[in-house]
Amino acid sequence: MNRLRDIDFSEILEVAAHVILRQSKLNTPVDTGNLRNSQYIDNQGDKVYLVVNAKYAAYVEYGTEKMAAKPYLRPAIEGTKDEFLRVMKEEIEKRLA
Repeated sequence: MNRLRDIDFSEILEVAAHVILRQSKLNTPVDTGNLRNSQYIDNQGDKVYLVVNAKYAAYVEYGTEKMAAKPYLRPAIEGTKDEFLRVMKEEIEKRLA
């Protein structure tokens, strides 16, 4: 009897992904707010994506020859690893209880 097979891990990943999303939005430089507001979680069932839908998102993250990079997503991922894993563990334990 393996109860892990009954767990919907996409739901767990979605909950944990909100940790990264929250930090990414806090890190995002704001001019009009469009870049920050274009970020969301997309749960496809077998995959969970953190989407940044503004067309210029990569230019802000990585910079251009005319504009310095203002990373917001990569630092959010790096800075929330421990919290992400803690949330994953808590969510799994809740479902196994």
